[in-house]
Amino acid sequence: MNDGVKPNILSDGHIVSIDGHSGNVTVHCRSWRDQTILLSFTGAIGLRAYSPENVDLDGMYSDRNQEAIDEAILFSDDDHSVEFLCFNFVSAWNGKAILTIIASSCRVEVEGEPGRFT
Repeated sequence: MNDGVKPNILSDGHIVSIDGHSGNVTVHCRSWRDQTILLSFTGAIGLRAYSPENVDLDGMYSDRNQEAIDEAILFSDDDHSVEFLCFNFVSAWNGKAILTIIASSCRVEVEGEPGRFT
């Protein structure tokens, strides 16, 4: 079951930039309707990227990929009692994750939709 951000929020959009600092990662996206979408990840302990900027997205989903989470924990000094998720941004072209962020939570803010958070 997909318990992440609904794929249609990012479908046909693209990643503009990725910023990270001290366990926080922000992904700036543009929707197909030219809206800015900010995804703010807290408790981030891992990030894997394959040239994700300006690639058409199919969407984003979260899962509990224990192998990826365990690998990120090996390199992290953070509290390991926190539950982590893998947040995967999927390319519309090949259906593969072009960006994966391992974090404890994600907050989504959509331009023009005040108060809308997922």
